Amino acid sequence: MLDTIKNILNGDQYPLLKSNLQEGHVYRQFLEDTTSIVPNFAPIYKVDFKNIEHHTYKVRYYFRIITNDIYTTLNHIFTQSANKSVLQVQYQHQNFKQLVEEYIYNFHSKLQSLHLPTDFLQAPPKEIEQEKFAIIAYYAIASLATAYLQYINHFRRHLTNKDLPTTPQEFIFDTLQTEFPKEIIIKDPDVQTPTENAQTVIYNTNNFNKGVDNVITSVDTFNSNPK
Repeated sequence: MLDTIKNILNGDQYPLLKSNLQEGHVYRQFLEDTTSIVPNFAPIYKVDFKNIEHHTYKVRYYFRIITNDIYTTLNHIFTQSANKSVLQVQYQHQNFKQLVEEYIYNFHSKLQSLHLPTDFLQAPPKEIEQEKFAIIAYYAIASLATAYLQYINHFRRHLTNKDLPTTPQEFIFDTLQTEFPKEIIIKDPDVQTPTENAQTVIYNTNNFNKGVDNVITSVDTFNSNPK
């Protein structure tokens, strides 16, 4: 469960390992060779990144494998849920929640150890490995939080907890006791402003071109249309 994310945190896929400091063309090939996993459910949140058109192939590749790991995990959990009792679902919920919290906390701890400027996300990313890792880590945190909210949505009728978070941002804050960077937008795709609707039309036809306010298309569109 979430084995790739675990490996990115502490295994041989850790982005700052010497063996993973590859040239851009290597990660471009990795990205092209990595098929996107299709979820067996309708994602209820999208993660948008400002300046995503400037991200390197390495960052895009890690986005892809993080998303694939989450979709694979949730596909498996949801497929197996038909054979589980309410008590089994509730027990699994506690384990899944603790695992996601642990990974979010560990990614955040690694971010803190980098001592990057607090405003580094406001500008296009640089060719600095520490910044690449930070962007990957923030993406992982946001994606893990949306995965947990997706889990809650699927099993809500079985979960009696009164203190369940209602948004990914709330879950992140409860876990880390800190606000999530505003440059990384986690939103409910069913709750859009007219401006966002207009942007979606632009991004669906020109995925990595600059749009209004530099907010780029959703993860789902990004994953299905790599450059």
